[in-house]
Amino acid sequence: MSVDRETEILYEPDVKIKDKSIDDEDVRALYSKCELVFQNLCTFWKPVISEGKTCMNYMRGNIFDQTARDIYENVQKKIVIEPRILKPRINSLVGQIMQGKRSGRIITEGGASAEEMRLANTILKYFESSTKEAFLLNQMLFNGCTTGCPQVLWFDYAKSPEMDQIAGLIMDALRFDTFALAPFNMADGSDCREIIRMKRCSDAELIEENPDQEDVITRHYGLVKEDKLDVSAIIKQTAGMSIEDARFLEYNVIAGLCDSNRDGRRLVLERLYPVIVDAKVAISMDAEGDSELDYQILPPKWTEKRTREWQAQNPQYKISNHKINALWMTRWTREGVILQNKMHWFQETTDKGEPILPIAVFVPQIIDGVPSGPGPDDSPLVLMKAISETEALHDIRCGSGDVLAYMRGSVVNFEEIPTELSIGNGIMQLDPTHAPGGIDANLKFLTRNPNQNYLKYAEKTEQELDKTDLINRGIQGQSVTNQSGIAKQTEIARAIVGYSIIVDNFNQTYQRVKNMECLLVPYVFTEDQTIQLADDDKQQSEQVTVNQTEYDLSGKPKVVANDLSSVKWRWRLVPGDDSLTARQQELNEMLIFWNTAAPALIAQDETLATLASVMKSMSNRTAKEIGKMIEEKANVKAQQLSQQQMMTVMSDMQLKQAKAQAEMKKADKFGYAFSIKPEDLRMYPEVYQMMVGAGFINTANGNKFQLPSQGQPMPAQAEQIPQQAPQQVPEQSAAAIQQPMDMMA
Repeated sequence: MSVDRETEILYEPDVKIKDKSIDDEDVRALYSKCELVFQNLCTFWKPVISEGKTCMNYMRGNIFDQTARDIYENVQKKIVIEPRILKPRINSLVGQIMQGKRSGRIITEGGASAEEMRLANTILKYFESSTKEAFLLNQMLFNGCTTGCPQVLWFDYAKSPEMDQIAGLIMDALRFDTFALAPFNMADGSDCREIIRMKRCSDAELIEENPDQEDVITRHYGLVKEDKLDVSAIIKQTAGMSIEDARFLEYNVIAGLCDSNRDGRRLVLERLYPVIVDAKVAISMDAEGDSELDYQILPPKWTEKRTREWQAQNPQYKISNHKINALWMTRWTREGVILQNKMHWFQETTDKGEPILPIAVFVPQIIDGVPSGPGPDDSPLVLMKAISETEALHDIRCGSGDVLAYMRGSVVNFEEIPTELSIGNGIMQLDPTHAPGGIDANLKFLTRNPNQNYLKYAEKTEQELDKTDLINRGIQGQSVTNQSGIAKQTEIARAIVGYSIIVDNFNQTYQRVKNMECLLVPYVFTEDQTIQLADDDKQQSEQVTVNQTEYDLSGKPKVVANDLSSVKWRWRLVPGDDSLTARQQELNEMLIFWNTAAPALIAQDETLATLASVMKSMSNRTAKEIGKMIEEKANVKAQQLSQQQMMTVMSDMQLKQAKAQAEMKKADKFGYAFSIKPEDLRMYPEVYQMMVGAGFINTANGNKFQLPSQGQPMPAQAEQIPQQAPQQVPEQSAAAIQQPMDMMA
């Protein structure tokens, strides 16, 4: 027996439901325990869900309940005004938060090739488009801000090929009143350990989704009424249940059956929760084999071949039986039929070894352990606004107009006064005996003005709404006279600061969604599969085969190409604010800097090195990226300029040398020789002083050349020049002499 009669503890994995009817003792015990857990969770969430339904009714324009509406319309004869105040306010807030959604990138906990990284990012983008991820996230954000209730995105895989949306992955946003969660504190639900989902199914759908229990479903729902086992009898026959719990379950279950059978479908509940089981897992031990380092629960959909391939790639893991904390699933109907009771197909654990639920949760705010949001904060003011508008309209209709006051007996046809006043040319007759003062003394029209206090109170309520939710006219897209774009963006940014918690919670939920998609990759792609992917980088579609096995010459698998399950994929938000609004603001700041300070920096340094240094030191990320690009360009340009200058100098030197050699050859051709005179050296003061200091020039003896050791003047070479040559010396000879001296200097 799975129930300990002394301690009255039920261990769910021990309950076997195969081919057992609902009157089996273990099945009754399992059903009763699950129903008690469900009722307790419903009791915990009932106030939050009730308030959420009220806010959702306000969103649809149903502000007054049926009793108040009947009194207004039938008793007081008033026209009910129910303005949809929440819709434009929540829509504006959701739009601003969606713009604040940050981007992220995929990482791995192990080694992965660049092609596998690119393929993983592409598959995540494929998930986004195929599962309508953007629409589901927008719906979660809108419903969460409206109701303040937890919103759940449920991850599942297709039960049949016809339901296969994308390799078996299905994402479904659950309605806030169709599930019950265990209490949690994290806004993304990462610390939640139990969930119960409700849905309605026909008998055919029950058999299709639970083929193992087809005989039980057919036998229970196909028998005549008098042969069925009543729900009350099921509860009362359950062993180990107190009388109070039995009465509690009997009342709630029977009441629920009336609602579930209303449309001919069965109310099915599915519970996910952790249990300790003995299962086959892959364990990694330390070098000595004394302590456990890590363990992996292989996907149950993997074939034996796929398991052997994974084990060959990860030899540090040994597959064996081990007690683990696993995710368990129990599915049943409110009539007492247990449909499934087994390990769930999704088996992933946190760093602490706790099972991860295949869900992503979004809660706008958590105050003292209770979820809340902008909708519940605005709901009292929305009701006040509707009452003020209703009373103001009725007072305008019935509290305004003209009243005729007259002296009794002064009007002859007083019974016809209403008729005469309503026609174009009415007639009113006065009795001269009873109206001696004439019409002015006996008749007077009085004007009734409506009460303006209701309209003033409605305006005051609107102002209180702006103060409460900070969704002012700027956030709602309304323009203010003489307001610049920068001032409007600043106003919106200040208002969004009041919702920074909601923005952060939504970004954490978005990160949770992307990580769930990464975790589901090994479960979705379990074998050789060809998929069509749209590559945004290449702007084209490509056909990729994932988990493609390649074989060696002996026919054994040696490598798996595009093995998406070989590593643990993770997705992380980029550091800093990377939202659309932040990028737009950084771009505006960058444009202002480029139009004001950049021109002066470019004029100061044509190599752009100064501009690049300044932009790299700015906190603006756009400026940093542009600064890095400019620095790379500046370095290349500087190298090109340096090489060009060196080539120019070398070219000039070669040209000067060529000209000097040409002049010398030309003079030699005419039989001329040249010498340097001390007077010529005066054109080069530094060379002249150096020659004087060394003693080669005697300034006391007419600037004659001399040898320093002998102190005698040197004979000038000009004396050896023939006398007929001076008048024929070309003028370029001086230049030919000057060019080598320039090179010496």
